[in-house]
Amino acid sequence: MSVQSLIEQPPITDEEVIPSLEASAPLPLGGGGDVTVEQPIRITLETSSFLFTDELAEMPGVLSDALLAESILDLRPDDGPASGEPVTQELLAALPFDTVFQVDLEADLTSIDLEGDDWLARADLETDAFSRSLLEAQALRSADVVTSTLDLLNGLGSPLQLAVLPMTSAEAIQAFQMGEQRSSDDTAEKLALTGGRRVTPLTTEEVQSVLQRVQRASNYAPYKLGALRMSFSSDAAAGSLNGEGFLDITLVPAEGEVVGRRVMVDTGQFGERLRQWYGQLAKQSPMDLANPLAPARQLYDVLIRPMEQDINSLGLTTLLLSADAGLQAVPFAALHDGQQFLAERIGIALTPSIGLMPLDVPPAGEKSQLRTGASRFDGLAPLPLVPQELDQLALEIPGRAFLDAAFTPELLLEKAGDPAFQQVHVATHAEFLPGGPAKAQLYSGVGPMSLAEFSSLRQRRDGQPLDLFTLSACRTALGDKDSELGFAGLALQAGSRSAIGTLWYVDDVATSALFVQFYRYLDAGMPKAEALQATRKAFASGAVRLQGDAVIGTDGRALLSGLSQAQQRRVENGVTHPYFWGGMQLLGTPW
Repeated sequence: MSVQSLIEQPPITDEEVIPSLEASAPLPLGGGGDVTVEQPIRITLETSSFLFTDELAEMPGVLSDALLAESILDLRPDDGPASGEPVTQELLAALPFDTVFQVDLEADLTSIDLEGDDWLARADLETDAFSRSLLEAQALRSADVVTSTLDLLNGLGSPLQLAVLPMTSAEAIQAFQMGEQRSSDDTAEKLALTGGRRVTPLTTEEVQSVLQRVQRASNYAPYKLGALRMSFSSDAAAGSLNGEGFLDITLVPAEGEVVGRRVMVDTGQFGERLRQWYGQLAKQSPMDLANPLAPARQLYDVLIRPMEQDINSLGLTTLLLSADAGLQAVPFAALHDGQQFLAERIGIALTPSIGLMPLDVPPAGEKSQLRTGASRFDGLAPLPLVPQELDQLALEIPGRAFLDAAFTPELLLEKAGDPAFQQVHVATHAEFLPGGPAKAQLYSGVGPMSLAEFSSLRQRRDGQPLDLFTLSACRTALGDKDSELGFAGLALQAGSRSAIGTLWYVDDVATSALFVQFYRYLDAGMPKAEALQATRKAFASGAVRLQGDAVIGTDGRALLSGLSQAQQRRVENGVTHPYFWGGMQLLGTPW
């Protein structure tokens, strides 16, 4: 079959190309799934790149909307077809591809030294045949961009990102709606938020209306909001796909068109990269960020890169991420694009479901803060800096403080339910454990309490939500979906517009310093996501530093002082590594 005969095939009808999103379902990271999609996935090309796995190449109708440029195969001697043979559908089906076949029509792809039985098909820009094919592609304008990296054959197993497929605006809206409904149902049930009542998710138009209203009400500039929905699903339309899933990413800007991408991901490799990344963070290991294969960069390429150009072109300053199970414990702030961490570029907040959150604009005026903390525990590490942390916050925000024995579960629920307080700061150990909210524990000054008890707090604050609830020393059982949902749903459980928690425990020197610096930015008038972003940047850049026995903030004032020699040693090498700031997550609304 010639290139021209492929080009001349009739297009697939709309009924044939629209994927059956109703058949999609969440796919646990690292696990398989037998979820079926009844119709083939649409692959159409509008610009200059496309790729196929061998399974996709065999799918009925997939090649009818795509242009195959005549290419030169860079093969091992005596293996497979002769070099220079044009790529055809039959040839693709015959090649022993375990990975991806890619043709890039924009870049000059240099020869890559491959080991073992790896195969790479590449276009040679210097040939007349390729030039003719490129001109034909530009003339036909026959579909949408499909992108990938050239480092797929990297010796680390299957590639992490296999393809990025575009969606029409209608498909993106449908993916958003279905992802939100599925996540809303799951979150409401597991966190017991709605008493069994099903909540209808917001439409994209309603989300845009909320974002526009918040932007107009803000005095902070520049301030441009967007919502980013991430939904994992599996697809069996390609036949023998194994361990591969689709991540549907939908961007809903306050102003402009809803856009979407469908990322084909090796979910097993995704889970492995995430585990590698957690290991680097936990051990404060070098991140190797100059290497495109570093976990922080590969995960960025899957989760953010597909929407990077849209985010930049819209000038967005703040993202509300609504993420499926399996993504709710990703420390998004520490993702890296090769130049900088995501937290250095944009403000971020995370939620499992936009429609379950209080989305009103916080009333203007001075806030009152309830401060509770525990510094001594039975069987847990002490937090000796908690008293100083509460004292420092009292310098920034009026309110009341209750420490150690005065901090009881009953007091927390009673005082936090009082509309006189708009903020609640809890400086103590907390753990999100397998088993949902009933197993998640917060340690008061007299013993543990279950986060399930927060249901009474939600009821008391109904119609008058807390503006911000913070837990400054919590841990999450990473890899357990119920634990991660409990963490991501902290704001929902507390009946608060927003919450801040930590994915992993950081020593109390860095934690206390971070929260004092955060509240200083917040008191200066920054929105919450921007205040946390500025705090992370201050840590990552070294602007927050140890000086003598004090940790100094960005304005030259001490965040903490009188540190012991042991406390000084914990931060004497600086707090720039994302271990110190990457696990702090803003949950709920970013404003």
